[in-house]
Amino acid sequence: MGALVQFRVDNDLKNQATKICEDIGLDLQSYLRMCLKQLVNQKGVPLIMHTISDEEIMDAIRNCNKHSKENGLDKMAMEEIDETIAECRKERRK
Repeated sequence: MGALVQFRVDNDLKNQATKICEDIGLDLQSYLRMCLKQLVNQKGVPLIMHTISDEEIMDAIRNCNKHSKENGLDKMAMEEIDETIAECRKERRK
């Protein structure tokens, strides 16, 4: 038999978390057990716990745009992009 773990959280937080779990086919208790298991498996918090600033996001977008222009990818049509992605996925499956 397992141990009982109890703690209090804000009702709104619990309701939001429960809804998300339900949307992905889990109940909140199963999700929390998974989190505890990963904490033990990883021997630490299995989450990235930092925020990214707006400037970092904009730098990443600028770098992507620069890379696209340097490699002639900025003029690709959506169909070409979709085909390229499909080809990459096909190669990964091999």
